[in-house]
Amino acid sequence: MQITVYAFATLRERLNRSKIALEVPQGVSVGSLWEYLGIDSQESSRWSKQVLFAINREYVSSDTLLHEGDEVALIPPVAGG
Repeated sequence: MQITVYAFATLRERLNRSKIALEVPQGVSVGSLWEYLGIDSQESSRWSKQVLFAINREYVSSDTLLHEGDEVALIPPVAGG
């Protein structure tokens, strides 16, 4: 199924882009997207502890399943002033 991932702040820098079209299989949770984004398990463990997930502009937990056409936002903490 096709989804769109939006990455913000430091995660956008890590992925070198802010919008990513992804093809993922049915039954994938938002917290499992790291492997489809090319992020290894050690790094994904670090990101998972910091990032908020939103699907279609609603915050969700990492175990929320994705559906065809979903727009996923990966929102890391932002610092600064």
